Amino acid sequence: MCHGDFHPDNVMLSEAGDQHWVIDWMTGMSGDPAGDVARSWVILISGTLPEDTDPVIQ
Repeated sequence: MCHGDFHPDNVMLSEAGDQHWVIDWMTGMSGDPAGDVARSWVILISGTLPEDTDPVIQ
């Protein structure tokens, strides 16, 4: 199963930080999981954050 749009904005954390949920499955599909890995990698290396973003988040 592939998410199709996996990136940090599509992961929710519980308040305690002990549980995680992947959300936004509207582009979910069957296929090679390497496709999700490749797309997520491109998003993470090419994305930018505002200059005033907390260093912990960066």
